Amino acid sequence: MKIKKWFQTRELWFRWGIIAASICVLLFLFYLFVYFPVYRFFFEQEESDTIFLLPTVTGHMFPLFSHFIVEGSSLTKQFCPYTEEHCVSWMSKEYALEENQECVPWTSEGISGCCVNSETSPVSACADRVETGVFFGSGILLVLIYFLIGAGIGFFVQKGKKK
Repeated sequence: MKIKKWFQTRELWFRWGIIAASICVLLFLFYLFVYFPVYRFFFEQEESDTIFLLPTVTGHMFPLFSHFIVEGSSLTKQFCPYTEEHCVSWMSKEYALEENQECVPWTSEGISGCCVNSETSPVSACADRVETGVFFGSGILLVLIYFLIGAGIGFFVQKGKKK
């Protein structure tokens, strides 16, 4: 009961902000554990993007799409050194010598050959940490936006009650 009494003694804008932030968190949990599983259960055969409409309108897809946000940005370059080398174009040693290609010895799936073209990428553990950080960062930002919207509504309601 102390929490209820404490909550009721706060300014109206603060209470509405807390309520809106709570709605944001509850919506996120609803989408994750009810909306998406139920939608996929009933519409398993249909491939439709309409499933994303409601969560996108409420802003809840941004934390869920954090993987794609990070993948298309330079965030991993800023936080992770590119040290893992991957072979993009691989060929047999004999063919590389016939084509006068520089042969960098490379073994792929137990078969030795030459890597003709390689690129580097960040260590996957570091990229995962950046992705997790963006997920939580965008989630906190979303809760803050909901809080500000609720606080704004509460402010105007409080202002209206004083008149």
